[in-house]
Amino acid sequence: AVSRINTDSTGDYNVTVGGDARIGIGDQLSLDGWVAHSETPRRDRGSNALSLLGTYTSRDWEVGLGTRRIDEDFNPEVGYLERPAFQYYTARLLRHLRMPRSDWFREVRPHITFRQYDNLDGSPQSRLIHVDNHILLNNGSFFEAPGLNWVREAPSVPFEIAKGVVLPPTVYDWLEWTMNFNTDLSSPYSVSGKATVGGFYSGHRAGAIVSFTLRPNQDFNASLRVNYDRVRLLEGKFTRVLVGLRLAYAFTPRMYLQALLQHPTQTHSLTANGRFGWLGPAGTGLFVVYNDGRE
Repeated sequence: AVSRINTDSTGDYNVTVGGDARIGIGDQLSLDGWVAHSETPRRDRGSNALSLLGTYTSRDWEVGLGTRRIDEDFNPEVGYLERPAFQYYTARLLRHLRMPRSDWFREVRPHITFRQYDNLDGSPQSRLIHVDNHILLNNGSFFEAPGLNWVREAPSVPFEIAKGVVLPPTVYDWLEWTMNFNTDLSSPYSVSGKATVGGFYSGHRAGAIVSFTLRPNQDFNASLRVNYDRVRLLEGKFTRVLVGLRLAYAFTPRMYLQALLQHPTQTHSLTANGRFGWLGPAGTGLFVVYNDGRE
């Protein structure tokens, strides 16, 4: 149970109570669930939340089925809520196909994932049907190809996706193709990336993400990441580039220094974050954080 109370006004408060449980049935089947209820003045409609998830995991198969419902007036003010008032359904099926006799090929993971959000009246919010095949090599490399996404988004109000580009509220359906890869992430040098091509709301998008990581020893690592999106919609077009540099150095296992710099071309800004951490026993420590944003 968690509550927020305004000490200056007895009529301004919020209380949220909940409970969760996990039940294991043998070594392969588990059931997860939680329920919650909130109380907020002047919110007299449904204020409950419920989630149920069942998973089956074996050496060769992974299967999952789940559902979630968030009532219209469920309001956990001291916490987070992914989105208000929805019904959610999910399903996942994955197969492990291993190659124990191969010196270079580890396994293939064909799978399909389904996720859907609806309004409480059954009208659509979001949907994703994802089908692809993971390929793992013995040297630590990973490939995901081909990946297909059937996407639905149904915004309820107009929103500005880019400066001067406003999408009207309606139901958008599109198909996109994706590909992911990475070299051995545990090696001193690694490269990872993702490419996406296909539909996007009322038009098309071509995008890519590439990351270069340097980890010459256990103390220092650096990563340079570049995001690129080229979007062409009926309402307008735009190109977005984001460049980010991440640096980290560990003086000791308990003392470190981290930095992140980002430059999005769409907003012509530069942001920087620096963090020094000195960890103590039992979760204590000293943290010094610096943030800077410039246009």
